[in-house]
Amino acid sequence: VKAAYKQVFAYNVGDGEATWDPITFPEKICSVTPEKSSDDKIVVAYMSGSSDRAKCNQLQQIDLNTGAKGWKASVANGALFDSTLDVELSITGKTLMVGRSQSGTAYDVNSGEKLWDKKRYGDACFPDSFAGGKKLIAVAGCNASRSNEHDEVQELDPATGKAKWTWQFAAGWKVSRVFSLDPLVIYSTNED
Repeated sequence: VKAAYKQVFAYNVGDGEATWDPITFPEKICSVTPEKSSDDKIVVAYMSGSSDRAKCNQLQQIDLNTGAKGWKASVANGALFDSTLDVELSITGKTLMVGRSQSGTAYDVNSGEKLWDKKRYGDACFPDSFAGGKKLIAVAGCNASRSNEHDEVQELDPATGKAKWTWQFAAGWKVSRVFSLDPLVIYSTNED
């Protein structure tokens, strides 16, 4: 299955023939879940319009086996500076995580029902990235522009959003990428 501009295409692995007719969206596709649910569903995010003010906030569930469209939803904007100009999608178990620039919202991947929000916590920590699959990991930037500015990583319970543990990186180290979830392998960088 391949997303391209405003369409999603599906091909049989065996012969390369189309599995189902392309699905066309009203606006440009801006994000897709990298993994599928246990019953072969994915979620596609597409733009709310074509203007410069359009957001990446429209969600559509798709059945990979049939090409049928499931539930549809709109992602609300967060607080000031917490936009849906760009969103990250991931699936962990039955939880779809939609990451904004400073928070995230979890949905039930089967029904589209909102489950919980991951927002600012603790010492001015803003969750700005999420990785999902075998585990759900959140990365937050804390105390921005202060002397004790640092990044934190948490494993979240996909069902409730509660943190199972928190790991604080030393000052100056920024989390750049999560390479693996099980075992957890994180790549961090330091300008100095």
